[in-house]
Formats: sequence, structure tokens, C-alpha cells
Amino acid sequence: MLITTGTVIGKYTILRQLGVGGMGAVYAANQDGLGRRVAIKVILPGLALDPRALREAEERFQREARTLAQLSDPNVVQIFDFGRHELHGQPFLYMVMEFIDGGSWDSLIGGHIKLGLPEHFAIARQAALGLAAAQDEKIYHRDVKPGNIMITRKGVVKVVDFGLSVDQANYQATGHQAKGTPPMMAPEVWEGQPSDQRTDIYALGVSLWQATTGKLPYTGTTLGEWMRHHCLTPIPHPVGLPANVTSVLQRMLAKHPEDRFQHHREVVEALDQLGTIPDLRPMVKSWFANPSVDQARLAKSIPAVDSSRPVNRRDRDAKGRGVIRLDEPIVIRIPIAAG
Repeated sequence: MLITTGTVIGKYTILRQLGVGGMGAVYAANQDGLGRRVAIKVILPGLALDPRALREAEERFQREARTLAQLSDPNVVQIFDFGRHELHGQPFLYMVMEFIDGGSWDSLIGGHIKLGLPEHFAIARQAALGLAAAQDEKIYHRDVKPGNIMITRKGVVKVVDFGLSVDQANYQATGHQAKGTPPMMAPEVWEGQPSDQRTDIYALGVSLWQATTGKLPYTGTTLGEWMRHHCLTPIPHPVGLPANVTSVLQRMLAKHPEDRFQHHREVVEALDQLGTIPDLRPMVKSWFANPSVDQARLAKSIPAVDSSRPVNRRDRDAKGRGVIRLDEPIVIRIPIAAG
């Protein structure tokens, strides 16, 4: 069932599609009566899924909505509503979130607008504050990456897409899968150990490394390569960064969780010590004043969708071999170590 401009879902009228994935889509919509612009994320109606797969997808979707409802922080995307709707006899779930008028950190990395180190520190700092609010509620994101960190036109950073997130109590009860995006996944995830805030700190460190150096700390095309690098390859020395910045990054990327910062607010403090953290509004103003290919990319990424798909898609390399897409979250079904 196609959702198009003018489709009415509950109290909301669809304006346009913002993004689509294998199981979900996000639309810009107008909230009737209030005239408020919102983003609506849906599980696409009419999916040809077996009952178990559909049930699991809906459970993840509901879990994401409940997680967002627990969080009230300026650096976390806000949820307004959640419900079930039916179009032409096909029911589906939807959640209504704040509309983020801006773009992703990913769109800024290597893009048209060249940022200095302080601007990237400012983005990471606000993201860490949002993740700190989640940590305070014992919620762990588990898919922190530049594509899931948005910057509004007012210079406010928002952590989005909690589709893989889990709260501590639920994780202890059901933890039997390792989830994440391979270039960002901490060693303990690959090893089947439980995730916590330090896993998110690792992923934020990889994101900041990519933003400040222009490349990931490790490269790979298969799950085995990513696992080997994250678990065994010594942390590289980033080229061209000051020693104090290198020290922060290497601590965030420590192989053992106990060697990393233990709370996101410690990351905030470490970033504050690197120098003056700038206001992001002038950068954002310049960003949107210079139309470019970057903004076409950024517009499609608001907000991220379908992060909890249980089967990863594969691209093909020059020899036709399947390779893991760098931006694709995956689920690895492995036993979680006891303890």
C-alpha cells in the first residue's frame, strides 16, 4: 500500500517522503489542527513477511517508541505520538517525532562545507550529552554513527534512530544478539559480551575519528575483517591531529571497556578541555546558504530508517563478491557470554 502526499494517518497529513528502507519509511507530515510539521516513521503496510518476522519488527518498533518516550533531552529526537492505522484494510504501526530541519553529521564529513576541529568537537559534545541522558535512564543506543547524529538549522545536535537501543533490564533478560554497524562496533560486541554506555562511547569515538581525519580508523569489506580489526588490531595513530586530541580518541577507542571513559559526561569534559567549543549556528547558516550535492544527501537522511532489519544487505565488489555496506546495521546471532 503506497503512502503518498495527502494520505491521512490519524491526525496527520503526509507532505512528502523523507527516506525509505527495507521495512520502514519516514515522511514529513502536517499535524492537523495545530499546523505543526512532524516526521512520521512507519512500518510499511503490506510487507510480505512471515508472521514471526512481522511480529519481531513490530516489537522492535514499539520498543523504540517506548525508549524515546522515556527520554526528554534537547539532544535526543523527541517523540509525540504512537499508534496503529489502517489503509485499505492493511494495518501498520506509526510513530510521530519532531521534524528535524537540518541534516546529518555524515553529510558534513568530506562534504562541501569544510569544518574545523572545534566544530566537530561541538557536534560530538552535544551528541555525548544526548547519550548521557539515555545513559542516566540505563538506555544504550547501540548504533551510534554520523548518520544517526543530526544538526538542526539552529545548531542543535540530535541523536536519532533508537531502533537498536535497549534498556539495561531488557538486555539482561533477552540479550542474545550482537547488533550494530560493523565499522562502529566495539570489541565486546563482536565477542558476544553485553553492551553498555561504553559501547556507545566507542562508536562515538569512531565517529569523531572519521570526522576529524576524513577516514575510519580501520578498513574492511567482510565481517571477519571488521571483527579482527576492532578486536585485535592496535589502535592506529591518527595523522595530523594534536596530541591531546589523539589522546581523547584513543581512550574512546580502547579495546577494553574499563580503559575507556566510563560516562558520556566524562567525554563532554574531555572535549571541553580541548579548547573553546564554538556555536554551531554560523556553520549551519553557511551550510544552507551554499546549495550543493551535500544537501541532497542530507535531506534523504532525515531521520534514519529501518535500523533494526535482521538481515543485512550486501553490495558486490569488482569481482562480484558480497561485501558489507559500511552504513548498514546488522544483527549477529551469537551467544552472549555470561557474567
